[in-house]
Amino acid sequence: MNRLQYLSRTATESLKWASILFVPSAILLFVLIGVAGSIEGGGKLLFLIALGPILLIEPAFSGSDGVATWVVVVVAECVYFFLVVFFFRLLQLHRLCRFVGKSLMNFLRPKIPH
Repeated sequence: MNRLQYLSRTATESLKWASILFVPSAILLFVLIGVAGSIEGGGKLLFLIALGPILLIEPAFSGSDGVATWVVVVVAECVYFFLVVFFFRLLQLHRLCRFVGKSLMNFLRPKIPH
């Protein structure tokens, strides 16, 4: 498989997984922000990391109305999440996480004496 095929396959798999994991990841992020102390407390860093792209493109859309702003926010967050998943898969970190998960599962499996 050449590089272009690999990038194309990685992009399609990343798009699939990003669309599957978007809502659960957003819920988990909001829970972590709340547990870390909300936006006023320790959760501020998580909130700023999650909204990074919006902070970068916000000056360009500061004069638009509410609906256009929300469309830009949703599109920017979807693209940002896709890029995170794409680079995670491109660097093959998903295989490392699968290996760690299987190792933990084997380690924590109850031992049945015979």
